[in-house]
Amino acid sequence: MNRTITITRTESVKYIDKYTQEIRSTGQRVQNTYSQEWDEFCKVWGDTNNWAELDKNGKLQHTMFLGGACYTKRNDANTVFRSMLILDIDNQEGEELTTMEMVDEFLQGYDYFVYSTYSNTPEYPRFRVMLPLLDDVKAEDWKERQSDMKAFFSPIVQDTSCFTLSQGQIMPCYPLGKKHLAFTKRNQGVFFSIDTIPKVLKRDLVIDQFKTYQRNAYSDDTILDYVDCVSIALQGSLERSKAFIFACWCVANGINDPQYVERVLRYDANKTAYERAIAHMINASKSFMNYCGNNYHMGFYSKHLPADFWIKHAPQAETFKFDRTFDRFSQAKKEANEKGWSYYELPVTGRYGELHDQIGYVYGNNFLISDCGTGKSHTMMNDPMCIVLSPYTLLAEQTTKRDADGNLYPMNDIFYGSATYDQAEKLYNDYLSGGKKNEEALNYDYKEMTLVIDECHVLYNSSNFRRKAIRAVFSIMKLFKRVIFMSGTARPEYFSNVHFDKVIRVCKHYPFTKKISIFDHHNVYGLAYSLIQQSNLPGIILVNSKEDIEDIIKKYSDLKFKEITADTKSDTDVAP
Repeated sequence: MNRTITITRTESVKYIDKYTQEIRSTGQRVQNTYSQEWDEFCKVWGDTNNWAELDKNGKLQHTMFLGGACYTKRNDANTVFRSMLILDIDNQEGEELTTMEMVDEFLQGYDYFVYSTYSNTPEYPRFRVMLPLLDDVKAEDWKERQSDMKAFFSPIVQDTSCFTLSQGQIMPCYPLGKKHLAFTKRNQGVFFSIDTIPKVLKRDLVIDQFKTYQRNAYSDDTILDYVDCVSIALQGSLERSKAFIFACWCVANGINDPQYVERVLRYDANKTAYERAIAHMINASKSFMNYCGNNYHMGFYSKHLPADFWIKHAPQAETFKFDRTFDRFSQAKKEANEKGWSYYELPVTGRYGELHDQIGYVYGNNFLISDCGTGKSHTMMNDPMCIVLSPYTLLAEQTTKRDADGNLYPMNDIFYGSATYDQAEKLYNDYLSGGKKNEEALNYDYKEMTLVIDECHVLYNSSNFRRKAIRAVFSIMKLFKRVIFMSGTARPEYFSNVHFDKVIRVCKHYPFTKKISIFDHHNVYGLAYSLIQQSNLPGIILVNSKEDIEDIIKKYSDLKFKEITADTKSDTDVAP
């Protein structure tokens, strides 16, 4: 068979600066895109005399290619279609080998071309398998089937990055003096169709969106008994690829003991079952989520279970009963007394501002734990002797201070009393250089001021902040008369390197009784919709992203929603 395929050549990923000898990144710009008959392509690439002989630096800077059409710069956004699949076979020491015989068996009857890579050795063969497609596959279709490709080719491909739409490969080459290690192979047959790959329906596409689902929970004992029964039933019967999937199932379900995989492996004269089981478990722990749609359910090996298994292990649904006798005020007061904290309670209509002047913050470090919604940030914002640091820009803008005439000062500017954590470094550098920026603004006398670190829990539980910014926050603390760490949820013991001179606990009474219902479900949209239908009262749906909020509003256009985010929560018009 023959067809026209398309190849795009691009720059290498890295290059060596000829002046500094530093390794730097290229723009991976496209050099040219061309089309060629498949038979002619295999003939040209199959001649190793056409390959480059390179040292390691030459290999680093060697031209790349993509098995499809791409423009300007190699990335997913610029890739138009793919003409072929290119499978990475990179055997590593300590792992079971994927041999040419295994590839031939898996791709039996298909047309494909194999060429060795620069790092190929007789002990650990490394090569690429170019599998031309019956028809070019558009970018959007490729990305839709990407997870299906990973699952389909898992018996021979461990490195699933080769299924990335814009994944590039280094043009054929070999090390200096090692042309004898370079090889190619052409197998003639029919062209591969992407429709051959089974399409795995995503779970959320087949679940009734208007139904709430309940999921069963399985105890550790049940899972252990399950894997033991299955491994006994399959003892000595699984070849490499199926044993690897069994290892993936084990890892996904919390089983890390290799004895079960060792038990099911078929005999191999070259390696012990234990060695192969260890390799499978290591590989499975790294990549189990890339196979079987990451859906390793309890029905996976059900046909190998004894007939009475589920009678002995009848799964129990998880339940939660709310403790109506729990009094959080008594608990909070008890904790405060035991730890020597100051304790306050606010009535339903009370605000933190009513307590602010009574608390008596001490010089040094204060820790304020005040329930959410008590108005503590608003209170600090209106105290002219406080500089308020917030973790996010929107929060810093909400605590922007005003002058004597009620006009807003510049937003997110630490020299006007309210800013993000990042600006602590700005204040510190200005202080060290003489304080000119402070003098041009409000000319704060820091040694008479209070530094308020709002939402202080972010300092220890968020990976989104640079260490440099966090260090700067701690560095400026010593400039101030007092510091108040402020949060609704944090505890002083979370900051092991800070000594707190006073801890204040404030609890607020709310005009409602809390009721908690816990649902174990598969479908978030279906759960939300069914609960809204069951209630005659307005409800609140808490969502972590604005995009998800927009999706929910579009999905249920028959319901009335009021969107409240950090951008809109100060709006006076709040719809029912």
